Parts: sequence; C-alpha cells; structure tokens
Amino acid sequence: MRTLQQWINIRSLAIPSFVAALVLAVGLLYTLGNVYAIPYPGFAYDGQWRVVDFQESCTARDNDLETIQWCRQTAGLLQLGDQIVAYTNPNNGEQLSKEEYLSDWSVVPYWGLTGGELVLLSVAQRSGEQSEIAWIMRGSTLRGQLRRLSGSLLFLPFWLAGTIVLLFFRPRDTRWYLLVAFNYLTALWFIIGTVSVSHIYESPSLVVLLSWLLMPIYLHLHLLLPYPLIREQWQWLISTIYGIAIVVALLSLFGFVPPSSYYIALLAAMLSSIALLLVRLVRPADGARPALYLMLTGITVAILPGLLWLTPFAGGNNGVVDITVTMLVTLALPALPFFYTYALYKHRLGGMEVRANRALAIYGFAVLYATVFVILFVLFYRQPGFDAAALGAALAASSICLLLAILAWNPLRRILNRIAYGTVYEPEQLVRHFANEIPRALDRDQIAQLLITQVTPSLLIRQSALFWFADAEHPLIYSSRVEDKAAGMQLTQVAPLIEIRERFLSGEAIPPAPLEWVRLVIPIEVDQQPVGVWLLGRRDPDDFYPQSDIELLATLGNQVAVALETSRLFEIVQQRTRELERANFELRRADRLKGDLLRNVTHELRTPLTIIQGYTELMLEDEQFDPEHQEFLTAINASTRSLVQMVDNVLRLQQQRLYHSNATRQWVDIRQIAAHCVRRAQILLGQRENWLEHSFQIVLETGDAPLNIWADPVQLGQVFDNLLSNAVKFSPQGGKICVKLWAGTYQFSPIYTNGFSEMERKEARRWPALFASVEDQGIGIPPEEFESIWLEFYQIDASAVRHFGGAGLGLALVKDIIESYEGAIWVESEVGKGSRFTCALPILSPVELPQEHTAPQVSGN
Repeated sequence: MRTLQQWINIRSLAIPSFVAALVLAVGLLYTLGNVYAIPYPGFAYDGQWRVVDFQESCTARDNDLETIQWCRQTAGLLQLGDQIVAYTNPNNGEQLSKEEYLSDWSVVPYWGLTGGELVLLSVAQRSGEQSEIAWIMRGSTLRGQLRRLSGSLLFLPFWLAGTIVLLFFRPRDTRWYLLVAFNYLTALWFIIGTVSVSHIYESPSLVVLLSWLLMPIYLHLHLLLPYPLIREQWQWLISTIYGIAIVVALLSLFGFVPPSSYYIALLAAMLSSIALLLVRLVRPADGARPALYLMLTGITVAILPGLLWLTPFAGGNNGVVDITVTMLVTLALPALPFFYTYALYKHRLGGMEVRANRALAIYGFAVLYATVFVILFVLFYRQPGFDAAALGAALAASSICLLLAILAWNPLRRILNRIAYGTVYEPEQLVRHFANEIPRALDRDQIAQLLITQVTPSLLIRQSALFWFADAEHPLIYSSRVEDKAAGMQLTQVAPLIEIRERFLSGEAIPPAPLEWVRLVIPIEVDQQPVGVWLLGRRDPDDFYPQSDIELLATLGNQVAVALETSRLFEIVQQRTRELERANFELRRADRLKGDLLRNVTHELRTPLTIIQGYTELMLEDEQFDPEHQEFLTAINASTRSLVQMVDNVLRLQQQRLYHSNATRQWVDIRQIAAHCVRRAQILLGQRENWLEHSFQIVLETGDAPLNIWADPVQLGQVFDNLLSNAVKFSPQGGKICVKLWAGTYQFSPIYTNGFSEMERKEARRWPALFASVEDQGIGIPPEEFESIWLEFYQIDASAVRHFGGAGLGLALVKDIIESYEGAIWVESEVGKGSRFTCALPILSPVELPQEHTAPQVSGN
C-alpha cells in the first residue's frame, strides 16, 4: 500500500514536471535560435520589413576598431523607418522580395549570409525615393548577442510563475489550470514572438496560434479571478469564445483571415481583462479588494516602463538609450505573473507569504524608481554636447531621485502591506494606539476584538489565544485559528506555561499537544501576580519572534492585563450598581410607604387626642373636682399634650420635606422668635411644675442690636421649640437652659456658593451669618452618637423612649429646616454634664432673595 501511494505521488509530480520541462525546452530552443541561428544583418526589422533599430551604436564612445570601421562603411545608408523592398545575395544571385517574405513563412531572411559579406538592398526611403544600397552584413558580435538574449529572456519569469503554480499550489481547479495556461502560453508567446519576424522554426504560425488561444484564456481568467463575475448559466458563453478563437486561428493559418488580425484580437483581450478588473472595483465581493489591488498593481508596474517605447526617449539609433530602455522593460514585465500569482495564492504561501510580499514591494518600488531614473538619464544624455556640466546636472538629479526614493519607500511598503494583509498600524505604533484604545474597551469582548483585528495582524501573528485565570469556568477570552485546540483547555493545562515565559520556543521546548502550536508565552500580570497568559503561535514569515518583538509583546501584555482588570472591576461595579439601584428603589418605596403610613396614622390620632386635650382642659377649669382628681386631670392633660406634640412633629417633618420650597420667607428679627419660644417653654414648664421633681431656669442671652434674617418665622419657631423641648426632656435633674443669639461669619459648604463664579467661590470662604445655640445641663450625648442623633426615629438607647418619651423626630426636623436654608448645625456634648446645639444660618441667599429687597444692616462679631 505504501509503495502504491509513493508511485501515485511520483506520477502526480512527474506529469507537471514534464510539462514544465517541455515549455522550458521550447523557450530555450527559440532563445538559442535567436542568438545563434538568425543572421545578423546589422539592423533590426519588423514584420513589414521596416528598419526599427540598429545592431551597433555608432556614437558610442567604447566602440572597437572593427565596429568603427563598419559604421564608417554603412554610415547614412539606412535610417530608421526605411522600408526594405527586396534584397539580393551577390554570391549566388538569390533574391527575396517583401511580398515573398510576407506570403512564405518558411523563408528566413538573409539566411546563409555572414559578417562582412555584401548584400544588395532595394530600399524605399522615407523621402519616397527607392534606391539600391550595397550593405555590409555586420555579423554576430557580443553586444548583438547580449541584446538578443536580453529580449529573449522575457519568457523566463512567466515560465517560473507558471511552474510554481503547477508544482506547488492546490487545489487543481479551473483557476489553477487557467493561471498555468496564462503563464506558460504568455511565456511562449513572448519568446516565439521575439523571433517571428525571422520566420525561424515556424515561429509566425505559432505566434498566430498562440495569440488566438491567449485571447479566450485572458478573458476566461479575468472573468473568474479573483471571484466569478458571471453565473453558471452563462458558462456556455466561455465555451463559445474558445470555439470562435480556435476556428479563427485555423482560418488564419490557411490564409482566410488576415494574419495581422491576431494583434487586434489580443490587444482587445488585454484591454477587456483590465476593464473586468476595474468593473469589480465598483462593487467588490467580500475580501476581494486586496486581490484586485494587487492584480492592478502588477499590471501598472509591468506596463509603465513599456510606455517609454511610445515616447521620444526610446530608439533613435542610440545604443546606450536603447539598451537601457530594453533592460527596464525586461525588468518590469515579470511583475505581471508574480503579482497575479501572489494575489491569488498568497494565503497558501505559508511562511513564504511575507517574504513574497516584501520581495514584490521591493521589486515594484525598484521598477518605479528605475523608470523615473531612466527618464532623467535619457533627458540629460540626449542633450547636445553632453559635457561635464551636463554630467554634473545628471548626477545631481540622480541624487535627488535617490533621496526621494528613500523617503517614499516606507509609505509604499505600508500601502502594500495594507493591501496584502489589511494591516493598519506599524508595530512601533501599537503600544501607543492600544493604550489609547484601552479606556474604550470596557468588557472582554471588546478587548478580544482589539487584539484579533488590530494588534495581532499588525505583528503578522496568525495564531493566538488569551486565557484569564480570574474566571475559572470560562478562562478563554479569545482564540484565533486555534479554536479547536483552545476551546477545551483547562487552567491546569495553561497555567504551567508561565514557567517558559517571554522566550521563543523551538525544538524540544515546544509544549506537547494540544499546545504544540505555541511559540511564545506572554504572562498577563497584575501587581506582579500572574492572572492570565497570552499564547502566540504561527507568525509570518518564519514563525520566529526576535527579542525586540518579545519585549514589545510583553509591553502589550501589561496593557492587556490593565484592560482585563479594568473590565473585571467595571463588571463588579456594574453588578453592585445594579444591586444598589434595586436596594435604593426598595428603600425609597419603603420610605414612601412609611411616610404614607405616618401621615395617615398621625392624622387619625390627632383628632381624638385634640378632643381629649380639650375636655381635660375644660374639666381643669371646673373647680368642683377635689385636689386629687385635679392632679389626675393635670397628668392626663400633660400626657395628651405630649402626644399631640409628637404627632405634630411627625406632620411637620413630612410637610417640611414636601413643601419647604413654598415656605413664606420675610425679614424677621430672630430675637423676637427666640423670645417667643422661650416664653412658651416657660409657660409649659409652669403648668407642669406640680408634677416636675426639679425646677428649670430658661435664659435668653442676646444683644440690643436687631438680628434680622430672610426666613420663615414659623420654621424658625419650630427649630427653637424642638431644641428647647429636647433640652427639657433630657435634663431630668432640671437646671439652667441657656438660649444664646449672636451675629458673625461662617464658612459654609460649597453648595451655598453654587451661584458664584470660580473666583468668587474661592474668595467666599466666610459668609455673614446668624448663630443660635441652646445649652442644657442634662445627661449629655456620647461622641459616637453625634452623627446618628439626626436620623429619624433614632434614640440613643431603647430605654430613652420609656424614660423621656418622644419619637426621635425633633432633631431630624431641625436639621431639615436648617439645611433648607443652606445652613449648618452641630452638637457639642459631654456625658453627664449637658449638651449644646449650635446652628449657623446665612443672613441672606443671593439665589432666593428678590431684587427689590435689600438686607437690613446686621451688627455683631
């Protein structure tokens, strides 16, 4: 079985090798015939026997004596464009006319004549005169042989491209056959066409046949490449074109069609092929644009130097110029088969892909540069009196051309890389570009797309995978061209690769399957702790990672770590944000339900409590009750009054939060409000003095100057009432309660200065304010409770409710009112010695104060 398989492999290689060798043999046959078999008359002629070139440049400075002598003997006898009508061999009297030459493709002009022999030419000169010229055959010379050899070698690039496709590329589909035929037939057309004017080896018949065969092949190739342009139901059209071409070729061979018609057919096929490529550019298929660009680039590079033949630069019996232009055309034409082959099979070149890309970039750039250089060279060389000054100018122009070439090389290389690979960024730009893209990649999918579409293609990395240890269930972030091997990997397989980090793996260092594709391991670290690994595999052109690229990839790995850690934290923040939003929604809902419940309950409680309070007060006014019952009624009245105050506090707190923006503000003297509240507290204490165990002394300390403020007097009264009520409630031993008022300045929070500019906000460090404090000698407040006492329904301990009563709403209401004025309130206390509550209110607010009001003068310190 193994022997059979080897035989099949040998046979499958033998036939293509035989075809390639056969085409090469035919090409070499006509090449050698052109150099050694075809006579050298001293001038070149076309298919109509017109003189188109001369074998020797008689103006060249390096001519030998034999060439100089021949030039003197033939000087002025022939000119470019002269028409050879007939020639006669004086040795044997044989004569060949133009009509015989055109009708008989088997005769070889000047056959049997050697160098130095005389031949009689009948020439129709451009002036219209016909004359007989005694022409001396130049014979074979080294320069003549080199010129013919350089023109004949044009077939080699096409043969080489066809052989590469024939032997190494698969699959063997229609495109493969067409590309092989395109290269081989074009190679034969070039070499046979070069010698066809000599009629050697039946070359005219073969040129006609090849031309008519190339026409349908060119059209068929460009209808299929780089993607089919016609549908399957129109395939019969291709067969029809082939049939017409074969029939016309046979008719041409038998003289029924003008032989020269094949030129027109071949030119039409070439132009139609270019048109088909341009049509695809209008609406290209997915992924076809790079191949189109490459094919059009190959055509441009191949034909651009050839256009020099259509300009005055070529020809003119100037050997140096002619040889230079001929060599340039010979250099440029191979671009066509190589660019075509690379465009269609670059993804099958494996490790040679990038080498081929760089070779074509250098090659195309050299052709374009040489074209510009030759144009400058010819311009200076053709100047009359080419002296030292002209030589210096030519050298200066050449230096400028070389400088421009150096500057243009990198842009041209980037353009070709973008066409061939789709790369957008240069490797040295990757770090900066990736750093700019990191803030935008807030999840793992975005990071993966950034690595797949931009980073790895720019570094020509074809295989890669990224693993993240933080996610044990789904550690694979992405994989590129190793999906089947990376998908099932576990962290236990990947984590040990950290030990072979940041060095190129080859030979025995390559990990075992399924990680045999790995060539470089880049750790992903956060705070010098490995949290992931970036595995890199096949890389063009040779799977090698130099140290400079390893360092670049390590830097990129650090940025990948930052990006992944940021995405992880961002996911955590998003999750917690969603949880907090749900919790906040539930809290707001609960708070709203609580508020609704409190409003409903307090409204329902206030009515019966008011009735109880009213009846007890009426009964107290009636003196028919004895002292014991009077004491009972007084206790009932005090308790009822306390409950009513508690209910009022709940209602006031709700109203304060819902309707504080609608408060009626005016200029008021805070001394009067405080005095009224102090007096009311004194009256209430007087009413309860019968059942209070200790006495209280409430003192108001204020100056004589008015302390005016823009405020709602009802709200300020609530502040003093609640602070005094707390002072009495939490002073079980009685004592002195001092209410103090004064004016001064206070540094309020930035909220108060929102209406100011940045400069004014910086200068407004302190603002005129009124201060009020209520100090008692009660039980005091522990320091750790200073922040909590402002919360709703908060008591320092559960026993406070039983000992002192209240619902824990007074201070919450006070804080809400003070902050509605953008003021501040704080407490100073010592356990067992008492507390002092102090508030600071801005005298006026520029945002709320109407323009027609002016603030009264406030004195104080």
